[in-house]
Amino acid sequence: MSLSWIYFISSEVVNVVTMFGVVSQLSHEVLGLTILAWSNSIGDLIADISVVKQGYPRMAMVAAVGGPLFSIADLLVGFGVPFVIAIVNGKTVTVSTKLCAFMYSFLDKLTRAIFVQRFHLRRPHAYLLVLVYVCFITVIILTETNEVVWN
Repeated sequence: MSLSWIYFISSEVVNVVTMFGVVSQLSHEVLGLTILAWSNSIGDLIADISVVKQGYPRMAMVAAVGGPLFSIADLLVGFGVPFVIAIVNGKTVTVSTKLCAFMYSFLDKLTRAIFVQRFHLRRPHAYLLVLVYVCFITVIILTETNEVVWN
């Protein structure tokens, strides 16, 4: 019974967000990258903050990084299956190599910084990560609204 309630409520949340997208003329991709992604992570954010306040900052850090990163279900099912379904249905899947190269380069630099600083990242590094995230979301939204065209 509880799974039915979870399904019903999550479906309604997605429907409300989709309606918001129709009214504001935003695409499903932009809604998924912004509102749905943020709302999906709010629970983790609140839980991680409460774990830090209880005196376990390392546990909160591991939960914040490990949960989304190592979730095989999210990576394989959430990311891979839509591509497989599109290919099976004969549709072409286009992935921007420039955006992929940007993300790979960024993750490479982040990993190197973590190792160079011996896993002790400071506040300026966090500000830099937030800035890169904001820039990435801005580029995605501008690309989706055809304000920026990639050749």
